[in-house]
Amino acid sequence: MTRGVALAAAAVLWMVLGLAAGSFAADDQIPVRITADKMTYSDEGRSVTFEGQVKIVRGDLTITSRQLSATFVKESTGAEDLAKQVERIKEIVATGNVRLNYQGRKGTCGRMVYDVDNGILRMEQQPKLTEGRNVVEGEVIKFYLKDYRSEVLGGKNKRVEAIFFAPGEMGAGQGRP
Repeated sequence: MTRGVALAAAAVLWMVLGLAAGSFAADDQIPVRITADKMTYSDEGRSVTFEGQVKIVRGDLTITSRQLSATFVKESTGAEDLAKQVERIKEIVATGNVRLNYQGRKGTCGRMVYDVDNGILRMEQQPKLTEGRNVVEGEVIKFYLKDYRSEVLGGKNKRVEAIFFAPGEMGAGQGRP
């Protein structure tokens, strides 16, 4: 594995795992572990793809899917030397039985897309979020990470459905509504 491939893979993981914390600050002390059946890096396509039983673990966040890919764009650091260009992540896409688990909160969907430039995480294909007995579903669930807000959209195939329990009704250790 070349240094570029290793750095690209590490960058993908940092971005994906930083999402759950709702923060863009990286903690270098928390390792990221990714396992998959296969990893493919394409310099020409500016992408890295993990396939087959993909599992990402960082601290108390776990994300699983059948496939996870990230696309990159090159940016100049202001130097004329091409070697001074850096790659940054443009988009991350997880597909196939996507599962997120973070501090007792769980999410499922068929496809999850993170638009890095706009800071928008989009869950689609039967997205569902649960915390304890609380459940939110819709056709699309969006997280606007820069604004710390979310939106659940209904559509012709699925209306928004939310089930909430009062904190006392959730049972001990079930978290907040």
